Amino acid sequence: MIVFKSNLVFILVLLLLSFQGVKSATAQINMLHESQMVQIEKLYASQQWSEIIKLEPVLLKQAEKDINALLILSESYAQIGNITKGNSYAEMIIAKDPSNYFAFMMLGNNSYASKKFDQAEKYYLKVLEIRPTYARANLNLASIYEMQKKKEKAISQYL
Repeated sequence: MIVFKSNLVFILVLLLLSFQGVKSATAQINMLHESQMVQIEKLYASQQWSEIIKLEPVLLKQAEKDINALLILSESYAQIGNITKGNSYAEMIIAKDPSNYFAFMMLGNNSYASKKFDQAEKYYLKVLEIRPTYARANLNLASIYEMQKKKEKAISQYL
Protein backbone atom coordinates (compact mmCIF):
# COMPACT_ATOMS: atom_id res chain seq x y z
CA MET A 1 0.00 0.00 0.00
CA ILE A 2 2.85 2.39 0.73
CA VAL A 3 4.26 1.81 -2.77
CA PHE A 4 0.85 2.62 -4.24
CA LYS A 5 0.67 5.89 -2.32
CA SER A 6 4.16 6.91 -3.40
CA ASN A 7 3.34 6.01 -7.02
CA LEU A 8 0.17 8.04 -6.77
CA VAL A 9 2.11 11.01 -5.40
CA PHE A 10 4.70 10.57 -8.15
CA ILE A 11 1.95 10.55 -10.79
CA LEU A 12 0.33 13.63 -9.26
CA VAL A 13 3.68 15.44 -9.25
CA LEU A 14 4.21 14.49 -12.91
CA LEU A 15 0.74 15.75 -13.79
CA LEU A 16 1.36 19.03 -11.97
CA LEU A 17 4.71 19.47 -13.72
CA SER A 18 3.08 18.66 -17.04
CA PHE A 19 0.34 21.22 -16.36
CA GLN A 20 2.99 23.83 -15.48
CA GLY A 21 4.70 23.05 -18.79
CA VAL A 22 1.44 23.58 -20.67
CA LYS A 23 0.86 26.88 -18.87
CA SER A 24 4.40 27.96 -19.69
CA ALA A 25 4.02 26.98 -23.35
CA THR A 26 0.69 28.81 -23.51
CA ALA A 27 2.29 31.93 -22.02
CA GLN A 28 5.10 31.72 -24.59
CA ILE A 29 2.60 31.38 -27.44
CA ASN A 30 0.63 34.37 -26.14
CA MET A 31 3.82 36.45 -25.93
CA LEU A 32 4.77 35.48 -29.48
CA HIS A 33 1.27 36.36 -30.69
CA GLU A 34 1.40 39.76 -28.96
CA SER A 35 4.80 40.41 -30.51
CA GLN A 36 3.43 39.57 -33.96
CA MET A 37 0.48 41.91 -33.45
CA VAL A 38 2.86 44.75 -32.55
CA GLN A 39 4.76 43.97 -35.75
CA ILE A 40 1.51 44.08 -37.73
CA GLU A 41 0.62 47.46 -36.21
CA LYS A 42 3.99 48.84 -37.34
CA LEU A 43 3.55 47.37 -40.83
CA TYR A 44 0.06 48.87 -41.03
CA ALA A 45 1.30 52.30 -39.97
CA SER A 46 3.95 52.16 -42.70
CA GLN A 47 1.47 50.75 -45.25
CA GLN A 48 3.47 47.61 -45.94
CA TRP A 49 0.47 45.70 -47.23
CA SER A 50 2.29 42.70 -48.72
CA GLU A 51 4.16 42.14 -45.47
CA ILE A 52 0.87 42.22 -43.55
CA ILE A 53 -0.60 39.63 -45.88
CA LYS A 54 2.31 37.32 -45.11
CA LEU A 55 1.05 37.37 -41.52
CA GLU A 56 -2.51 36.48 -42.53
CA PRO A 57 -2.65 33.37 -40.26
CA VAL A 58 -1.78 35.53 -37.24
CA LEU A 59 -4.50 38.02 -38.15
CA LEU A 60 -7.06 35.28 -38.68
CA LYS A 61 -6.28 33.92 -35.21
CA GLN A 62 -6.59 37.44 -33.79
CA ALA A 63 -9.91 37.88 -35.61
CA GLU A 64 -11.41 35.24 -33.31
CA LYS A 65 -11.12 37.86 -30.53
CA ASP A 66 -10.96 41.13 -32.46
CA ILE A 67 -12.87 41.70 -35.69
CA ASN A 68 -10.57 44.61 -36.57
CA ALA A 69 -7.97 42.07 -37.68
CA LEU A 70 -10.27 41.28 -40.61
CA LEU A 71 -10.40 44.99 -41.46
CA ILE A 72 -6.62 45.03 -41.65
CA LEU A 73 -6.69 42.07 -44.03
CA SER A 74 -9.48 43.62 -46.07
CA GLU A 75 -7.59 46.85 -46.55
CA SER A 76 -4.27 45.11 -47.17
CA TYR A 77 -5.67 42.97 -49.98
CA ALA A 78 -7.48 45.94 -51.51
CA GLN A 79 -4.31 48.02 -51.40
CA ILE A 80 -2.33 45.42 -53.36
CA GLY A 81 -5.12 45.24 -55.94
CA ASN A 82 -6.87 42.06 -54.84
CA ILE A 83 -10.27 43.73 -54.45
CA THR A 84 -12.13 40.40 -54.45
CA LYS A 85 -10.22 39.07 -51.46
CA GLY A 86 -10.44 42.45 -49.73
CA ASN A 87 -14.20 42.45 -50.22
CA SER A 88 -14.50 38.90 -48.92
CA TYR A 89 -12.95 39.95 -45.61
CA ALA A 90 -15.21 43.01 -45.40
CA GLU A 91 -18.22 40.78 -46.02
CA MET A 92 -17.05 38.41 -43.26
CA ILE A 93 -17.03 41.37 -40.89
CA ILE A 94 -20.55 42.39 -41.90
CA ALA A 95 -21.77 38.82 -41.40
CA LYS A 96 -20.46 38.97 -37.82
CA ASP A 97 -21.38 42.60 -37.15
CA PRO A 98 -23.90 44.22 -39.53
CA SER A 99 -23.38 47.58 -37.81
CA ASN A 100 -19.67 47.76 -38.65
CA TYR A 101 -19.62 50.85 -40.84
CA PHE A 102 -15.89 50.49 -41.50
CA ALA A 103 -16.56 47.27 -43.43
CA PHE A 104 -19.24 48.99 -45.52
CA MET A 105 -16.82 51.86 -46.08
CA MET A 106 -14.22 49.38 -47.30
CA LEU A 107 -16.73 47.89 -49.75
CA GLY A 108 -17.65 51.39 -50.90
CA ASN A 109 -14.04 52.38 -51.41
CA ASN A 110 -13.29 49.18 -53.29
CA SER A 111 -16.33 49.71 -55.52
CA TYR A 112 -15.30 53.32 -56.08
CA ALA A 113 -11.76 52.26 -57.02
CA SER A 114 -13.25 49.70 -59.42
CA LYS A 115 -15.41 52.45 -60.97
CA LYS A 116 -18.59 50.70 -59.84
CA PHE A 117 -20.13 53.95 -58.70
CA ASP A 118 -23.72 52.73 -58.27
CA GLN A 119 -22.47 50.00 -55.96
CA ALA A 120 -20.17 52.43 -54.13
CA GLU A 121 -23.12 54.79 -53.61
CA LYS A 122 -25.13 51.97 -52.03
CA TYR A 123 -22.32 51.19 -49.58
CA TYR A 124 -21.67 54.82 -48.67
CA LEU A 125 -25.38 55.33 -48.02
CA LYS A 126 -25.28 52.29 -45.73
CA VAL A 127 -22.33 53.82 -43.86
CA LEU A 128 -24.31 57.02 -43.38
CA GLU A 129 -27.35 55.06 -42.25
CA ILE A 130 -25.22 53.50 -39.51
CA ARG A 131 -23.14 56.59 -38.74
CA PRO A 132 -24.70 59.75 -40.19
CA THR A 133 -21.78 62.00 -39.24
CA TYR A 134 -19.04 59.99 -40.96
CA ALA A 135 -17.55 62.74 -43.12
CA ARG A 136 -15.47 60.57 -45.44
CA ALA A 137 -18.61 58.72 -46.61
CA ASN A 138 -20.30 62.06 -47.31
CA LEU A 139 -17.31 63.33 -49.28
CA ASN A 140 -16.99 60.15 -51.34
CA LEU A 141 -20.71 60.16 -52.04
CA ALA A 142 -20.53 63.81 -53.14
CA SER A 143 -17.68 62.93 -55.46
CA ILE A 144 -19.78 60.21 -57.07
CA TYR A 145 -22.68 62.61 -57.53
CA GLU A 146 -20.37 65.16 -59.13
CA MET A 147 -19.14 62.56 -61.63
CA GLN A 148 -22.74 61.64 -62.38
CA LYS A 149 -23.56 65.33 -62.93
CA LYS A 150 -26.02 65.30 -60.02
CA LYS A 151 -25.07 68.75 -58.80
CA GLU A 152 -27.82 69.20 -56.19
CA LYS A 153 -27.15 65.82 -54.61
CA ALA A 154 -23.43 66.55 -54.53
CA ILE A 155 -23.99 69.89 -52.80
CA SER A 156 -26.26 68.31 -50.19
CA GLN A 157 -23.51 65.79 -49.34
CA TYR A 158 -20.95 68.55 -48.94
CA LEU A 159 -23.21 70.39 -46.51
